Amino acid sequence: MTMAGRVFWALEGVARRVARSSRCVPALAGRGSLAALVAVALMGCGADEAEPTPGLSPADLDHHFDPISLEPGFEDAGTCLSWTLHNEEELWVHRVDGFNGGGWHHSNWFFVAEDDYPGEDGAWDCEARGFDLVRAGLRGGVFFAQSTQATHDIQQFPEGAAFRIPPRSRVVGQAHLFNTSARPIESGFQFEVRTLPAEQVTEVLRPISMTNMLLDIPPQSRSRFDMSCPIAPSYQEQLGTTPDFELFYVLPHYHELGAGLRLSMVGGTRDDVTIFETRGGVGDPLGATLNPPVRFAGAEGVRLTCEYDNPRDVAVGYGIGDQEMCVFLAFTNSPLTLAATSFGVNQERGLEAGVHVFDTPCLPLAVP
Repeated sequence: MTMAGRVFWALEGVARRVARSSRCVPALAGRGSLAALVAVALMGCGADEAEPTPGLSPADLDHHFDPISLEPGFEDAGTCLSWTLHNEEELWVHRVDGFNGGGWHHSNWFFVAEDDYPGEDGAWDCEARGFDLVRAGLRGGVFFAQSTQATHDIQQFPEGAAFRIPPRSRVVGQAHLFNTSARPIESGFQFEVRTLPAEQVTEVLRPISMTNMLLDIPPQSRSRFDMSCPIAPSYQEQLGTTPDFELFYVLPHYHELGAGLRLSMVGGTRDDVTIFETRGGVGDPLGATLNPPVRFAGAEGVRLTCEYDNPRDVAVGYGIGDQEMCVFLAFTNSPLTLAATSFGVNQERGLEAGVHVFDTPCLPLAVP
């Protein structure tokens, strides 16, 4: 995968509110572990059927992907899936529920034109159709992203907030499948989508994402990686103003060694103000609706902080499998679509309360 592709892998396409499904996942407290995930997979759930939520209106759109066979230990990040919406009118998406029956480590979903990636809907090989996360993100937009190993994510925005899907679109996703169990499983994916009438939309949302790919997590220790990204220069250059927008939803992403993630503001009058923070573990739906939204005015940049607890005898880098990630996706009402990735070389600050601290340089991106 190219570096640019990894940047938009951050559009982890995933997640929603800290509420978890009890159909296929037992109530595991604290940080997740591979042993716990094995126990979940051994339950052998198939395509997870959505259960009605009291007080929730019926879904406007509903789609089931056929179950995929996953052999023990199977891992693959090259499976794509598509769902043609056949929508003659625009859609304003307010809430997306994603369900799966286990074995879906994470997945990133986008909306594109219905003639992009031509071929039958369902599961297909990403490389065979030339799927590229950057192209999907720029040609269309972010639809949904799944928390690590979560079986039910709820991506929901505050009242009146939604993102727009143009007429005649299709949903395309790239999945990272990982069966940690000792037996084969059959696992599918289901979407429930709830929309708003255009006249009820008061906030038009766009994504922002950041990815730290320079992880070099030291062995047998705790560590923290801080990546501070200036965005004020892009606003000044492209819009002739300072940043002034709100954040409505945040989804973090890390793997088993992750001990927490914090998103905060940098510079100005709001330096180091926390936007979002979690210490949830693998299997937890980590996305959060920010209600009321968090206003960014007064700050000059964003800091992504990821913490890790590595008991292994070797260092761990960025990647899939037994490697780690440090990513967040958020939705804002910013007029610019924002992204950022690591760039250059980490600088070690030393020990702070027994934690190895590293500063990662950042390369910000802004698309009108």
